[in-house]
Amino acid sequence: MRNSPRTNETGTALLITMNVVVMLSALAAAFLVVAAAENREHVAADARMRAFWIAEAGLNEALLSLKQGGDGNLGSEAWWIPYSGGRYRTVTVGDGNGSWRAVAIAELGEESVALEGIVTTDTSNAFFSGAAFSSGSMAIGGSATVDSYDSGTGMWSSQLSGSYLTRPVANSEGDVGSNADITLGTAAAVFGNVIPGVGMTLAVIGANYVSGSTTPRSSAMSLTPVTIPPSVAALPATPLVTSSGLTTLSPGYYNLGGMRLSGTAAVIVSGPATIVASSMEVLNSASFTVDPSNGPVYVYCSGKIVITDSGFVGSANRVPWDLMMFATTDNTTGYPTGAGNPALPLSLAQNSQTYGVLYAPNGVVSATNSAQIHGSVYAKRVRLLDLARIHFDEMLRRVTIPKGGGEVATRWVGNGGSSPALSLRIVSWRKVSPTAPVSAPEQAPTGSGAPMTQGG
Repeated sequence: MRNSPRTNETGTALLITMNVVVMLSALAAAFLVVAAAENREHVAADARMRAFWIAEAGLNEALLSLKQGGDGNLGSEAWWIPYSGGRYRTVTVGDGNGSWRAVAIAELGEESVALEGIVTTDTSNAFFSGAAFSSGSMAIGGSATVDSYDSGTGMWSSQLSGSYLTRPVANSEGDVGSNADITLGTAAAVFGNVIPGVGMTLAVIGANYVSGSTTPRSSAMSLTPVTIPPSVAALPATPLVTSSGLTTLSPGYYNLGGMRLSGTAAVIVSGPATIVASSMEVLNSASFTVDPSNGPVYVYCSGKIVITDSGFVGSANRVPWDLMMFATTDNTTGYPTGAGNPALPLSLAQNSQTYGVLYAPNGVVSATNSAQIHGSVYAKRVRLLDLARIHFDEMLRRVTIPKGGGEVATRWVGNGGSSPALSLRIVSWRKVSPTAPVSAPEQAPTGSGAPMTQGG
């Protein structure tokens, strides 16, 4: 029996249909394989990106640890720190000179990412970066001396390196600067740079000494106004006037009205404390001492500041950043030269000892008659005369401190609560192998560093 043409056509159609089905099935299977692979890659890429973010967070935590006086080593191979569904640990090695190499290793599922950052001291935004600065004129004369030391390594007296005309000196980073002219008088010595204002000059009178540059600054520096904290100023004023005995002030806020210490009077203020005063006088061997165990002391003054006749003002630890003195005093209006309005002196004199920062953007500060200042003085005008000395503390460039914008003193956050936070930054970063050994940086690079916004 012969097949009909119709039967042959049906068989051919069935064969074609089966082939099409097989091809479509193969294509579908291939598509599923590709889709599954792409999905796995997408999941892996997502995990890598999230691991990158976790490593970035770990690196920032290492930076925070270093700022607060820690060693930057967080977690360990046996104990990782959970974070955002993954985990991280950090390994940090310092060079002993203010630079560190920090590596954050992050894991998320099967993905592992390591980021390396070079951390170094950030002095670019330091406000109190020199021994003295004036927005107006500055005069240094009469055998006055400016030098520097590093309170992070010890007292000024332990860092002496020589002398100038029998006057002992330590380091040579005691920079002074101005937005105007600077006059350097007979026998004055500055161990650091002397930087007049833009287009201004250094006037030299007689024989003197400058160890660094005298090139004028390229741009003016502004001194921001002092703002007295309103909440502290609003407290009832309780004047502190005493000539003998010991007065202690606990951490807190005080409106002391007029403060006058004389004779054998001794005041000990435990930080953190914020004080508002209409005047501050420490005379005749009296003392105003800061106990910085838990925080600094900020003094905001609206009138005269006089420290003289062997008076002592400063930290029990002899560390300048423990005491910040901010003055709104204007003693220059109507007194364009000299020491300013005699009714509103800002004066450190007669063998007085000051450990701290004095900031008076509207006033003229005079240091005379063998006064010694360990720290920094910034004012509208600065006069340093008659054997007065400023020993700039280089640590002021490396710590985070206020500049009188109404801040109130708070507990320390660095070194387990015993110092301010260090001013540090990550100057460069890169991806590294999670198993690569970590060593101290050979030399910290310069520059601002690239923001960590990339992944993959």
